[in-house]
Amino acid sequence: MSTNARPLARALAPSVAAVVCAFGLAGVPLPAAAHPHVWVDVRNTLLFDSEGRVTGVRAEWLFDALFSAFALSEVDTDKDGTASAEELVPLAAGYLDSLREYDYFMEITSGGAIIDIADASDGVAESRDGRLMLAFTAPLAAPVDGALGDLEVRSYDPTYYVALDMAESEAAELGANAAEACRVAVEPPKDGGEWQTLADSALGDGVAVRSVAAQYASVVRLTCAP
Repeated sequence: MSTNARPLARALAPSVAAVVCAFGLAGVPLPAAAHPHVWVDVRNTLLFDSEGRVTGVRAEWLFDALFSAFALSEVDTDKDGTASAEELVPLAAGYLDSLREYDYFMEITSGGAIIDIADASDGVAESRDGRLMLAFTAPLAAPVDGALGDLEVRSYDPTYYVALDMAESEAAELGANAAEACRVAVEPPKDGGEWQTLADSALGDGVAVRSVAAQYASVVRLTCAP
């Protein structure tokens, strides 16, 4: 971590510090209050094995223009004004490495029980019309039968520094091998106004903040009729 990053990292929750370090926003003076400074459009594809069990999530995150400008300029090492595919490789790797211990801002449950997430793989970053896109696969530690209970993927940053909202179109899809009886639906996050008030009041308690944040997450819900 650079010298300039340390004051900001101390002021923010650990998950936010990981994002700051990974994307090079160390020098930007941002407050630590619980409201978003970074916006992400999320698309999630549920992955299945040959037996129709859920094996993971292929996530695609499209960052807002301002955040993208900082991130892309940081990796443009030859300063030609363009972040090449080669320059973006370490950015994707660093992002996934930093977010590993925070489950990649995902909480996956089946029948209400939390499902462990293994290390993400296949990380790819690119510049898409001037916006940073990061895609990766978050595998489940073990396959889950979707028919056992509603499976939900909640996407959220527990500090509410990063707002993860489902994309306006094709926000959730079923991958190959999904059973014909399975359907996927998207539940947008609740109004963040109440969340901000609750989170600000609980900033000193990481467990409390996460509990509040989970209630205001973007949700992808899988149901498979018996």
